[in-house]
Amino acid sequence: QPDLASDYTTHLADLSTDATVEPNDLASVDFVARIVERLLASREEKQWKFSLQRRSINVRRQIEKLAKFLVWSDGVVKKAISAQPHAALAWSAVSILLPLMTVSTDLNDAMLEGLESINRIQVFWKMYEDSTSANTQPEANALLDLVVMLYSQIVEYHARVVCHLSNAQMRRAWDDVGGGNAWKSEAEKVEKIHQSCRECLDQAQGEEAQKSADGQLHEIQQSREILQNIYEILNETRRQYDDKTEREILEQLFADHETYKNSLNPRRVGGTCEWFFQDERFIDWRDSDSSRLLLILAGPGSGKSVLSRALVDERRLSTSSATSTVCYFFFKDGDKERTTCASALAALLHQLFTQDPTGGLIDRAKSAYQQAGKNLSKAPGLLWKVLLDCTEAPEVGEVICLVDAPDECQEQERRILIDLLKGFYGDETCFAAISNLKFLVTSRPYDKIEYPFRALLALEHHSAYIPFHGSDKIDAISREIDLVINQKMRMSKF
Repeated sequence: QPDLASDYTTHLADLSTDATVEPNDLASVDFVARIVERLLASREEKQWKFSLQRRSINVRRQIEKLAKFLVWSDGVVKKAISAQPHAALAWSAVSILLPLMTVSTDLNDAMLEGLESINRIQVFWKMYEDSTSANTQPEANALLDLVVMLYSQIVEYHARVVCHLSNAQMRRAWDDVGGGNAWKSEAEKVEKIHQSCRECLDQAQGEEAQKSADGQLHEIQQSREILQNIYEILNETRRQYDDKTEREILEQLFADHETYKNSLNPRRVGGTCEWFFQDERFIDWRDSDSSRLLLILAGPGSGKSVLSRALVDERRLSTSSATSTVCYFFFKDGDKERTTCASALAALLHQLFTQDPTGGLIDRAKSAYQQAGKNLSKAPGLLWKVLLDCTEAPEVGEVICLVDAPDECQEQERRILIDLLKGFYGDETCFAAISNLKFLVTSRPYDKIEYPFRALLALEHHSAYIPFHGSDKIDAISREIDLVINQKMRMSKF
């Protein structure tokens, strides 16, 4: 494919300081090494930023997977750049693609799925390489020739994507690969060679490499460090609201929720809360594809608000930053701004709008604002309706709301909040229509909190209940209390 190679080389040259480009530069080890070094430098400077504004849920999900792969693969590229620059280029392609995806209007789902499939294949061979020594590998020549073919096909796929997403002239030249079937066909070529490579392996080696690859892919998706990295990138590209009505709505809904969360709730002591993070009921709730309510009841001083802060700060309520939005509210008795249902819902909506990567969700609040005006932030019924309306938007992913300590809410306001939650999670029609709204509620184990939820908790596919005082958790919680006491004793010595 000389024309494809030429166009791809031209695009790569834009990333380097080379004044001229020769047709055969893509075959040059030195040229490719310089390109990869430039991409590495950009990655270290975080110049590979991307925006998800106006993107569909599926596109956002796929782009986030690519970004996670990019963050994880840094170490692989650094090791490969001197020995195998062309292999390093295959691992670095996402650095080139993400900026193009930010501006392109032609992100074909099949094209993105092909990229994800290729990433999985690359992880498999990385795990195989790491788990086998030279003297346990199969006949070198047969496998080596096939692996060279595999990476050549991977580079070709990347080149097609880059040329398709690049400037208009290149895009016109490669319009013939723009359709979904064509992208699927190109990805299948890579998969076919991958399977041929696997046939050269001993069955046990192949199974072990696949097991390691599956574990590594799961770790990439779950990594707290990678999630934080992606979250920070998305944070920098959020929409700025300039429309007068939109600014007025945000002013109405504003609450300093970050200060409220941190003012009285310390960070967790290292080693604490781990029993909860590993609890199957929490994991099932977090990973569920449907709307779910999780109720956590604990006595005073047991650390439930510390847990709530950790869940938010450490981004443990979701494994995706691109397709989920976490909102939270901490009730506090004695603070009039933190004791009403309306205040909680207003804060949740403010966070939902300011984190919206599409920038269009706030439009769904304009009708309610025209109806209520400056009283919008005091109208729980309207606010709840807006929240449900937002979650029904096709561009919205998972919406996760953490509400801490409703036992400190005014009694009448607490009843309103509980009735709203019961009305949604207990209504089969509403529940079936909205599958992406999750609530996690932490409270003291008072009858006035637990009793209204009993009928709802019987619907296991709708909700779950985790009591801190459960006998199966006593030992774990006792150990964590000891950790906190020891930490305070150490701090008191300074």
